[in-house]
Amino acid sequence: MAQFQDNKKKESISNYNTFKVFQDIYGGEAGEENYWMIKPPVKKASLGFWASLFIFIFILSAVGFGIYPILSYILKTPYPLLVIAEDSMRPVIEKNDLILVRGVVNKEEIKPNDLVVYAQIVNDNQTLTVQRVVGVDKARGQMTVRSEAAEAVGTTIENKQVVGKVVGEDKPVKLSFIGKVVSYLAGK
Repeated sequence: MAQFQDNKKKESISNYNTFKVFQDIYGGEAGEENYWMIKPPVKKASLGFWASLFIFIFILSAVGFGIYPILSYILKTPYPLLVIAEDSMRPVIEKNDLILVRGVVNKEEIKPNDLVVYAQIVNDNQTLTVQRVVGVDKARGQMTVRSEAAEAVGTTIENKQVVGKVVGEDKPVKLSFIGKVVSYLAGK
């Protein structure tokens, strides 16, 4: 009887279809290519993903477009960032450097050796110029400025022309790479 049971076991195992089990587990036909690979379900982008992306882009644009007004408020000047267009202030400030400018509330605080930004009319266009103060005439409300070039001659300007002072008198705060990018984008 024991031999009969062993034969019956062998018969049931030999009739067992392993390919059928494999197909049930992996969901493919034995003849198909890559039938053994388990493919993860593909998830479509949910509403949460798109909402997160929208919020990220909104914050990024608010920071990007909002930095100028924020700096304008903090530094108390309408021109907090300037890109230098000429090499007249070398070696202190190079061409295409982006500099920070702070407003001057009281013109009396301007003293010789300060780097000032002042407005002037050139060919019917208002331009901003950065130069070093070499003398101050408080009685007339004027100051003498010049560039860093060796042959530069001083120019007299009025105190009301001054827009601000460069942040960091001895070592100006400047961002060369960003200034070059801005200058390139402006086509200058």
